Amino acid sequence: MLPLILNLVNQTGMLQPIMLEAIRWHKKGSFDKAERLYKKVLTIDPDHGDALHLLGLVYTAVNQNEKAEINLEKAAVLYPDNPLFLFDLGVFKLKMGDNEAAEKYLKNTLALQHDHFRALLYLGDISRKKGDYLQAANYYKQAVSIKKDFIPALCNLGTTYIELTRYTEAIECYEKTIDIAPKQAEAYNNLGLIYAKTGDIEKALSYYKKAHQLNPGQHLIYSNILMYSHYLTTISNDDMFYLHKQFQEEYRKLLTEEPPPPAKCVSNRKLRIGYISADFRVHSVGYFIEPIIAAHDKNEFEIFCYSDTPVPDETTARIKDSASVWRPINGIDTDTVFSMVKDDRIDILVDLAGHTENNRLPLFMKKPAPVQITYLGYPDTTGLTSIDYRLTDACADPEGSERFYTEKLIRLENCFLCYRPPDVLPALSDTPGLKNGYITFGSFNNLPKINNVTINVWSDLLNRLPDSKLYLKTKPFDDLHIRKKYTQLFHDHGISSDRLILKGHNYTTERHLIEYNSVDIALDTFPYNGTTTTFEALLMGVPVVSLAGTCHAGRVGRSILSALGMTDLVSQNHEEYIDIALNLAKDITALNNIHLQLRENLLSSVLCDAVTFTKNLEAIYKKLMQNT
Repeated sequence: MLPLILNLVNQTGMLQPIMLEAIRWHKKGSFDKAERLYKKVLTIDPDHGDALHLLGLVYTAVNQNEKAEINLEKAAVLYPDNPLFLFDLGVFKLKMGDNEAAEKYLKNTLALQHDHFRALLYLGDISRKKGDYLQAANYYKQAVSIKKDFIPALCNLGTTYIELTRYTEAIECYEKTIDIAPKQAEAYNNLGLIYAKTGDIEKALSYYKKAHQLNPGQHLIYSNILMYSHYLTTISNDDMFYLHKQFQEEYRKLLTEEPPPPAKCVSNRKLRIGYISADFRVHSVGYFIEPIIAAHDKNEFEIFCYSDTPVPDETTARIKDSASVWRPINGIDTDTVFSMVKDDRIDILVDLAGHTENNRLPLFMKKPAPVQITYLGYPDTTGLTSIDYRLTDACADPEGSERFYTEKLIRLENCFLCYRPPDVLPALSDTPGLKNGYITFGSFNNLPKINNVTINVWSDLLNRLPDSKLYLKTKPFDDLHIRKKYTQLFHDHGISSDRLILKGHNYTTERHLIEYNSVDIALDTFPYNGTTTTFEALLMGVPVVSLAGTCHAGRVGRSILSALGMTDLVSQNHEEYIDIALNLAKDITALNNIHLQLRENLLSSVLCDAVTFTKNLEAIYKKLMQNT
């Protein structure tokens, strides 16, 4: 809110009434009248600090950013000891994406006014963008110590604690927020995120549903409900499908008007394929979409990448280099991105997110392209009739699965996944059981996949092989409280703590992969299988025992292992799952041979053949356009 300025910098008698009148119109949102009056002041006194500063804010409000910058900078240069001028210039620079300049002006603000809690908030935001979460937390804590009910700082501090895997402290932040503002939907949503990350799915969903109740217009909250419902062991395919169809019913109102009929493709030019993702980075989606974008035939296809990636990295740079056209869209509203896609005359628009974090499903509801496809990032239907197709395969979605999708299923040959292994791979080692004298089972999957049913089956396996150990590695185990919780869960099933190895996050891919050299046999999770973790285990020579479920999320392991010719590792029930693992464990020589051969088998398989995979995909794209 614009402050009422009575203590003007320039105490020129004839100008003060004009300034007060300008401020009155400014506060009412009559920016044209305010602009005219501020300019009148500046014709009389070109160095009038308040007029320059406030005129800059007027231009900011109407998105005339060049004029805004000129006026805000001039005010700050003329009056370098005015914290208000410095602060607003810093906020403007932050809005424009100039984080370095923003940080400078906000720090100067803080030097002049040590209790400027809003400057501390924005400095925390800048530190978070740089990945300096400890410094960000320090700024937010200072802001909250100055203003204890400062909800933006409390919420951002909680989010930063999540990044630091300090979940107990994050929960405290959001609970304080709710005490101050019981209708703060973001706090409930973020509590849902924490409990989801730490494996308490029932509690997570209760918070997500409360957030949705408080803010029913925020589609990402409903997407969270859909995403994490997949981790429930009791929900049916019919119930999941119903929840997804309800998404479209609830969010039709996001459309200000009915989507226009999509333009038809132009046949006398290259086909234009648009991929949209927030995960063009070191991420599960990045591992599988990068080889496809790189292998596309640029003589026949123009590849447009609409990147919602918040923090680009080396993977982002490689994908950008492989694309024909790169469009950064992070922070850009749906209507603007819709216009971009229409202006680019995209023929096929591919969603790579589904209902995962930062998805762009409202864009797909507006139907900016003639053909729309969902692929890769999400193990289920989007629930949108505006998305025409879903790419999958016959193992992940066998015949009969169609009734659980609003999209038409296109089954790719072999597996629906194409993997790009890291450029530098750690050396393989013998299976560790040869040296240890006992078998180490392992799973490096996300914690919400390790539910009570899975713990029960794994404990049964360990009890049948009394000398064996279980190595679980996941980021939440950086938190001591979470490690203690899961140690107790296994203890309740007769597994002592000395048989568990619980480790947290490795901050390099190489170090993460090396940890597989401590595992003899990998155990897939169920009902929600691993994907990237399965490929990583296989890459490091570790065989993966999987259990085939009744839906896509529970059949990815079957898809991957079938493409490798390893269906003997796919079970149909809990008892068979245990038997397969025990059979692998009983012959250490045969197990070691698998360890030494498995990487070569994977790298030479269809799962890593990006050229063939992409040619098949391109043939599908061409056929779809012929039918449009």
